[in-house]
Amino acid sequence: MADDRPVTVELRPGDAPSVRWTFEVTVRRHHDGQLDFSGPYVYGAKGERALGLRWGTLTADDTFDVFRAAKLRFADIDPALLERALSTGSRLVADLGLTDSRGDPVCASVRPPAVSWSIETG
Repeated sequence: MADDRPVTVELRPGDAPSVRWTFEVTVRRHHDGQLDFSGPYVYGAKGERALGLRWGTLTADDTFDVFRAAKLRFADIDPALLERALSTGSRLVADLGLTDSRGDPVCASVRPPAVSWSIETG
């Protein structure tokens, strides 16, 4: 049986002033016109696909012990913005703060306005 749990990649220090990850995502248009997303870092059922952010600590044996996670759902992206990115071959960018109002790592589904999506130009 395949292990469908998200994989942790590109660890970053929790106290970094900013971080950036780049992921390749494949987008397919189904016969009904709906878009679907796939790739090594995409998970979830059709219509609920997402990228995940996970917070944790490294144990003495270098195991990543997750204590909090957040989802960036593709369904929350403005369809017009997504279509424009697809038609121009542009990179779509999510911009979000990684801490909540109490200073804890963000968790659960992070939706607009807590995340803003844009097209990277240049």
